[in-house]
Amino acid sequence: MSASRVESLDYEGYAGEMTIAVPPRHLQGIARRFSGYLERSQELVVRRQPPHGGVPLIISFGPRIDIGYAHRPERSAALTSFVAGLHDVSVLTSYCGHQHGLQIDLTPLGAYRVLGVSMAELTNRTVAIEDVVGPSLGLLRDAMAEVNDWSARFALAVRWLGERAAAGKVPHSDVAEGVAVLMRRRGHYSIARLASDLAVSRPRLIRLFRDHVGLPPKTFARVLRFSHAEGLALTAANPDWAQIAATCGYADQSHLIRDFRALADATPGEHHAQSLTSPFATIDPH
Repeated sequence: MSASRVESLDYEGYAGEMTIAVPPRHLQGIARRFSGYLERSQELVVRRQPPHGGVPLIISFGPRIDIGYAHRPERSAALTSFVAGLHDVSVLTSYCGHQHGLQIDLTPLGAYRVLGVSMAELTNRTVAIEDVVGPSLGLLRDAMAEVNDWSARFALAVRWLGERAAAGKVPHSDVAEGVAVLMRRRGHYSIARLASDLAVSRPRLIRLFRDHVGLPPKTFARVLRFSHAEGLALTAANPDWAQIAATCGYADQSHLIRDFRALADATPGEHHAQSLTSPFATIDPH
């Protein structure tokens, strides 16, 4: 396990601390990072979570968090430990009081191996993790609750992930290579060219992606491109949106604005301002 770092924020009515670590080398391709968090707020905390290229798994030691789908209210829920599949819509999370838990940021194909289900079942959904992996999650959570040290909890998570991945299905080589190309190019790649590179038909590639990733390749590429633009914007107080659009492969700035409105329910400027003022992101977009 790589050395961890601690981030904290404290202002009137709110205090939060997050301990972040990178998983060990043998879990590369399965998980990107671990985040142990503890937050307390006297006021309602509401965060818009835009689509991103990963699958967050939350192991909670605290109360439920409200998860809202503005366009599909029947999918809204109040959950403690949960997993969110890949999305092409934004989600609202909210709580008042405190939150305490560990977030594991799974890669799309890592989630396919660890969760043991078709990722299409989780597309644009957030569900109780026990409903997906069964009682092993409860045992893991109980073991973590018995220790008061993030390093020890991370170690328990490493062992659980390793066991789940070893017993899980190995991703098809075509979709594994396709995902790698799209992530390496940050979504800036033609899907027709990708199918040609892999010597596979587009319908077959779409079926593989829906099963293994949860989104068809074109939509997955769109989410990665959006996430790239979002990340570049966070490095600047006043982003040059035209330059970001060109760098990320958008046709023009208007194209970027349309994607932000569709995926983040906000203009680029609105979303950037919200990202800078939000204390902590429950779901890491990168």
